[in-house]
Amino acid sequence: MSRQILLTVLAAMLAAPPLAASAERGSISRVDVGFSGRYKAGLWTPVRVHFGSPQGLEGAVLSVIVPDSDGVPSRVSAPLPSPAPPSLLVYARFGRVRADMTVRLERADEVLAERKFAASETVREDTFPPALLSEERLVIAVGRASLGIEDAVARMREPDGRRTTVARLEEAGQLPDRWYGYEGAAVVVLSGAGLEAYAGLDAGDGRIEELAKWVRRGGRLVVAVGEHGDALLAEGKPLAALLPGRFVKTVPLSQARSLEVFADSTVAMPMRAGGPPLRAAQLADVEGLVLAGEGNVPLVVRRAWQFGQATFVASDLDRGPVGEWAAREQFVARLLDWPVKPAETVDEDKAILHFGYTDLAGQLRSALDQFEGVRQIPFAVVIGVIAVYLLLIGPGDYFFLRKLARRMELTWVTFPATVVLFCAGACYLAVAAKGNATLVNQASVIDVDTLSGNLRGATWANVFSPRMQRCDVGFAPRGLPASATLDGELVAGWLGMPGRALGGMNPATPPLPVWPEPYDLQPASGISQLPIQTWSSKSLTARWFGRAGATLEGKLEEQGPIPAGSVTNRLDFTLEDCLLAYGNWVYELGDLEPGRSIRIGPTLPRRELTSFLTGRKLIFDEKDQDRHRATPYDRESVDVSYILRAMMFFNAAGGRTYTRLDHCYQGFADLSDLLQPDRAVLVARPAAADAQTVCAGAAEVRITAGGAPLAHRVKHTTVYRFVLPVLPESSR
Repeated sequence: MSRQILLTVLAAMLAAPPLAASAERGSISRVDVGFSGRYKAGLWTPVRVHFGSPQGLEGAVLSVIVPDSDGVPSRVSAPLPSPAPPSLLVYARFGRVRADMTVRLERADEVLAERKFAASETVREDTFPPALLSEERLVIAVGRASLGIEDAVARMREPDGRRTTVARLEEAGQLPDRWYGYEGAAVVVLSGAGLEAYAGLDAGDGRIEELAKWVRRGGRLVVAVGEHGDALLAEGKPLAALLPGRFVKTVPLSQARSLEVFADSTVAMPMRAGGPPLRAAQLADVEGLVLAGEGNVPLVVRRAWQFGQATFVASDLDRGPVGEWAAREQFVARLLDWPVKPAETVDEDKAILHFGYTDLAGQLRSALDQFEGVRQIPFAVVIGVIAVYLLLIGPGDYFFLRKLARRMELTWVTFPATVVLFCAGACYLAVAAKGNATLVNQASVIDVDTLSGNLRGATWANVFSPRMQRCDVGFAPRGLPASATLDGELVAGWLGMPGRALGGMNPATPPLPVWPEPYDLQPASGISQLPIQTWSSKSLTARWFGRAGATLEGKLEEQGPIPAGSVTNRLDFTLEDCLLAYGNWVYELGDLEPGRSIRIGPTLPRRELTSFLTGRKLIFDEKDQDRHRATPYDRESVDVSYILRAMMFFNAAGGRTYTRLDHCYQGFADLSDLLQPDRAVLVARPAAADAQTVCAGAAEVRITAGGAPLAHRVKHTTVYRFVLPVLPESSR
């Protein structure tokens, strides 16, 4: 008996892998998704994967597999550096609010480790939090103390129908190391509440530069530092590069009436005699608008930073008089610059049922899904064909063989022949309606900041395939001005549908996956092996950046409420239907040929911007009383240019109150915040040779299948926007 037991134990020991060998293969312990578990569906999200043991992982590749908005698994991969770190940060795009995630370590064809995680509110080792809806706001706050943001959010809860979530990071080292990791953030708040939050960071830290890059490309930033200005804002310190000026020193203030006026508060700040003064970080050489200040100390400065916006607050939000101020949450809400008037209530369920979307991005996606030559077969035709088919294979076949042919045994010939003929007819009908060509509908918006010379581009494209296939898709900006250069950073991915409709990112019933094998999605290199089903489409998007060179030359100065000066076209193509927006005014300039200049001045006809965008007109009612009435926004429109105009100046047109749709998923397209006293925006269409030629500045969609280019027809819409500086009147 003892011998048998010994043999059994020995066999078990031989069958079990050595502990050392198991440890050498490494393991996956947990994942951290988003910002303290907060992130948004349909946008690039930081995912940090922690390894239980990094030993033996040299040369391995980390893959994160999540479903896209259509439920098809997509994969992002990153090689592990040598030696292998205890964790690695990658960026994924979650297509579902509740999505499963597979994390895999591979080397060659060998799977070293694999673990599955599920989105759940229940905290376990194999779960991660569900995503926020794409139409929600996400505020990221860095600092270990409460900044009053949560109270401000509670005070301003859903001012325009949208929910707001605050994610607090205790350390700046938790920030993304790639600018597109902030894609889901509405605003980032950096505070001086605790120097330990910035330990290990300096002015050259890559995270700070990537944050600044995100702001310049359309993000919004708030920096609030007072007492610790010397440690955080001075030259060479972590936050110096984010300032709208040069830090001088920290000064005490005995009053801050301007902050009360800025907050529109009737509650005085507690500035007690003999009490602690307000410690403020003084800046010099300030760029932007000083919204509040005491003497020569700017307290609130807001500047347009290329395509984004940065707000500097010269005081701490968690200490001193501001921290004790009863109106602090109102002050913070003004810093966040959210709308204060409630928007018209929209019944989301009815909107989804009727339109299929509740966001402008959804309307744009639906419009791009209207392909020329691709028709929907009417339901009545389908019912008619089925009825005829049933009549022929049933009573018709019986009558023919029984009454005419008088040979019922021939049904073995007539029945399959009828089936074959009707199948061939159905295929012919489908091909006639859907076509057999690969089609691309795309829309592009090209923004140029003439002051810095930087440009950014965004393209939304729907690809229609007549057959089931996998293909590689890339984006290549073409036709840019001769002097333009790209920085080589193009971020591409799929475009989801916000909401709970069929195909949405929060569906009531998720669709069953048709493609089990994942395709490769890399932010900076495109999409590989993208599957598209027969007679269906895939929605994609891309963003790219570079230097514009000589484009539009604007010499504008402020003259009261209007700009004065000239605008000259330095491009090598004509700009059509030019519109100049400044403050709350818009000027219709017509076409602008290469080398031509247009004078801007008091005599140039102008219209109120909001009235222009909304189609508001002066009318007379039955009582002979005049009033203004806006043309309702058409939520059913498939006019891409019409939808783009609403996206490009969403807030200026009245936001959700006017459109009755959200604009949060692709909110970076809205340049309303740049319509300030020191900025003007010129909007125009580039002239194109013909409808099939990609316009100047648009990103050409390149499709390959089996390594060979796939021929396709393109329909495009391209819009240019030029941000022009307007000098103050005193500088003339």
